Amino acid sequence: MDRGRCCRAPRFRGLRRVLFKPEWFGNKPAVVEKDADKGKIASAGPGPAIPGHPDINGTRPTKAEDQTKPMPRRLLAMNISNYLYANALQYGESRVPQESERRDFYKAVERMADGWRVPKSQRYYVTDGPVEEGRFDYKHPPLKMVVNGTIDSFLNSSRAQDRIVIIFAGHAIEQEGEAYLVPLEGEFEDVPSLIPVKDFYEKLAKCPAQEKLVIFDVCRFDPGRGVERPAFGAMTEGLEKALHTAPAGISVWTSCSKEEFSYEYEYSQVELVGVGKREMFGSIFFSMFFAGDSRVSIFGKRPGGSAGIHHPADPLPVAPVTAWINEKTTAVIKDLERKPQTPKLTVNPRKGEWLVYNGSEPLAAKVELTKPPPTAKREEVVAMFKEMELPAIKAIRKDDGRTIKLADSFPFTEAQVKDFMNDVGPSFEAVAKEPEKFVKTHPIRAATVMAFFEMRKLRQENAADELPEEFKSPISDMTKKQITDKFQRTIAERQTILEEQRDALEAVASKKESEKSKRWLAMYDYATAQVKARYAYIYEYNLAMGNVKTDKLPELAGNQKGWKLSSVKKMVSPKEIRDVAEAAKEGFNEIVTNYPNTPWAVMAKVQKNMAYGLKWEAAGIEAGNDDAMPAAGQ
Repeated sequence: MDRGRCCRAPRFRGLRRVLFKPEWFGNKPAVVEKDADKGKIASAGPGPAIPGHPDINGTRPTKAEDQTKPMPRRLLAMNISNYLYANALQYGESRVPQESERRDFYKAVERMADGWRVPKSQRYYVTDGPVEEGRFDYKHPPLKMVVNGTIDSFLNSSRAQDRIVIIFAGHAIEQEGEAYLVPLEGEFEDVPSLIPVKDFYEKLAKCPAQEKLVIFDVCRFDPGRGVERPAFGAMTEGLEKALHTAPAGISVWTSCSKEEFSYEYEYSQVELVGVGKREMFGSIFFSMFFAGDSRVSIFGKRPGGSAGIHHPADPLPVAPVTAWINEKTTAVIKDLERKPQTPKLTVNPRKGEWLVYNGSEPLAAKVELTKPPPTAKREEVVAMFKEMELPAIKAIRKDDGRTIKLADSFPFTEAQVKDFMNDVGPSFEAVAKEPEKFVKTHPIRAATVMAFFEMRKLRQENAADELPEEFKSPISDMTKKQITDKFQRTIAERQTILEEQRDALEAVASKKESEKSKRWLAMYDYATAQVKARYAYIYEYNLAMGNVKTDKLPELAGNQKGWKLSSVKKMVSPKEIRDVAEAAKEGFNEIVTNYPNTPWAVMAKVQKNMAYGLKWEAAGIEAGNDDAMPAAGQ
């Protein structure tokens, strides 16, 4: 699927048909209910969203004149997709001609917020994906300091009568029974870079809001593209327990249960009988927010499950929503993957009496999203990132100029980068114009610039000779001939170019002592590691193409229409190639050590945990001719 297309025609060939029983739509989900007084957990079965709330029984302690006043509801939604050091996650479909056609995280949350009548002024987003009108909020990247600061501001400004919803969509991990949320720059092995769930719950418990719902969409997995960088895996028993063991008054809804993934796809299709044909993008859990004939059928129901306008005194209608979303998520994943995904709700009853709605109280104060401090010498830092900018090795990770935006995301101090500024001698731009001119006088600079130029030329977006990472079934003799005559010829050319650049860089390694610029030394080390990484990857890719030619592909089942090249940790290449990949990782680790807290260290961390192994996976791509599907590739 072309993620950069400007328009999209309806595609419903080979749809998956998923049957839903009518009684599913009205049932309430199984709930785990905690006794707020005794602290014990007991199975509660179907039950009210907020046990003991007066409105469950139909009473409305709201004056008639209060019916049109703003709801005492607030929303904070946090999403991280373009992780720096962890596996990237799907945000959904945002690149569409019309805003109404978007099917992404922001639009899914807005659908819920509209149905629940959350005032527009009380909705807040911290995400690296597009929000209103496709706008990106580059001033508030979901770094740890931004996430923590915004949570504090949101909770501290909430009123006692408020009912709040907090959403986190991203990575979460568990270590020795402790759960952590992973911000944009979080590293799994670096606990101080993570956000302890225990600390988050302590803050939430102190918040005066009378009703609190937390939604976690974590343990995400896309079977079609695999795991390129670190990912936690399926929900563990310890992670599930840590997330669902929240203080009294905080209810928790997770997108999956223990030993399960929360599945996501770049694109998938289903047909929900009685609901309609659906295209799904990103998280299936959030894709189900778009299910139904209208938003009223899902989010418009009142707490008891009856349709009607929400009233300011109403609790959040958690039960009818979770009944709808949970059933559909489970049924769709069962059809797509033949595996379980069971969203789970734990209701933690509030201690004390519910507050009566006060329509005369002003809405909660505006939340000021936390900003990272401005980076020092921004233009210089932007230039540093731009000099080492390279196309992504794999189609999974598209930069979209992200390396430039990192200058605004990371608050580099002047002390951290001062030794890498104001170089003596020819600049990157000067060497780039005439690299041959500097071969003798500045060999490190000339070899570095040539390596970057050649790597940039290896892959051009939408180029005719781009290498595929998807194939449709059946694999015909014509496709096999195309692999031999076109793709493997391109592979051989790229291998030769990378070998030449590796040799050229190694040939001048002894000249590093004569190069006094830390900036150029960092550039040289980064170029060397990148050349090795790309060489190892292209070799592994060539072996994957051989498996297509020899029909060594997994069996297709159900409505699967072809194969996608998935990332795996283990390489099948011979030892000498695996050694090259290890040398690349060692090079990236040395950059992190030798140039700490610099743009080169950031980019080296991005690369050092990359998985270079490749494996074909059966996938439900669109049916069509037997041509190879072009991908963004090398």
